Amino acid sequence: MCQKIFHETSEWFAQRIASSQAARLLRKAIERCNVFIVLLGGNTHQAQGVLREVRMARQLVKRRFQLRKQGHWPTPIEDAGEVLAWKWKNIKRQFHG
Repeated sequence: MCQKIFHETSEWFAQRIASSQAARLLRKAIERCNVFIVLLGGNTHQAQGVLREVRMARQLVKRRFQLRKQGHWPTPIEDAGEVLAWKWKNIKRQFHG
């Protein structure tokens, strides 16, 4: 039930973000980021809003990576970067080499 509600909420948000003003605001926010991180869940790869954000980050040539919960293997998003287990050492490595 929670997963269904989350998916419906994500789709509702994706429809709103499709407006040109919202898309411009989102693009400006991504422009200000040094790194673009995708938090993977069971349906993230199907969330239109997330896919749109990943496309923007790719167009802006932002460094990207994906985080997954340890022990879980959700479907990664194409062009969203390497998939890492959510461990602080993995995250730190992305920022400090």
